Amino acid sequence: ITIARDKDATPQDKQKEQKDVAALEKAAAKKNEYAAYYLGRYEMVAKDQNLAAQYLLQAAKAGYPKAEFLVGILSISGYGSIQKSEPGQVMWLTKAAKANEPHAALMLGSEYITGKGGVVKDPAKGFPLILQAANANIPVAEYMAYRFYSSGVDGAPQDPQKANYWMHKVETGKSPFAKIVEKQQEEKAIVQHMEATNSGPGSGSFTTDCNNMDCVRRYSNGAVIHFIACMNPADMEPMDNAPVIDGQGECSGTDAEGNFYGMGSLN
Repeated sequence: ITIARDKDATPQDKQKEQKDVAALEKAAAKKNEYAAYYLGRYEMVAKDQNLAAQYLLQAAKAGYPKAEFLVGILSISGYGSIQKSEPGQVMWLTKAAKANEPHAALMLGSEYITGKGGVVKDPAKGFPLILQAANANIPVAEYMAYRFYSSGVDGAPQDPQKANYWMHKVETGKSPFAKIVEKQQEEKAIVQHMEATNSGPGSGSFTTDCNNMDCVRRYSNGAVIHFIACMNPADMEPMDNAPVIDGQGECSGTDAEGNFYGMGSLN
């Protein structure tokens, strides 16, 4: 529909708008759900809530998925003759999702995952709906699929292969979520590097005891490292907080604070 309501609208614009509306009204009167839906959207812009609700309900009851989704959204707070109703919202969103309306699947799936919107929390029902929306190329759903498969939460099994698939989809998309994933991967790489160089085998929790330069580091997962600590040139004391280099060799590197590395072996 041509909407000619701004101050720059020409008489021709207004004439075309009237013609478009008349054609849709004629089609809606013959129970054309597409015409009813677009008339409903038009009346929302025209701010006639009752007439908009009338047309949208007509289209939704005729099984038009976009109208079902919109009526579900409007049922959250009520709109014109569309009553505020959580059961009504769930009903319309469910109908739309079953008809493969991806935004309805995303919203309903999110509600099942969080337990909001009038449904009982049930991630097992929610995640397949999120996946349905993701497969329809909805960016936020693609990101959620990546996150859920990465951590194995909210109804999704932990699956690195599928997580990588959705991560790639997000990274190659043109949405704000691509930047979020990029930052998360950078942070993950930093953490992995820190764990590999500072935290020992498989655990970030450890205690270190030194007798002069002979040191033992015990990790919370049971691993033990014996190593010779390098001397701190500042006070000639062993550096029990220096990162450990397994195997043989001299103290040949420094940590972020300029301390020399120790050398040692894993027992």
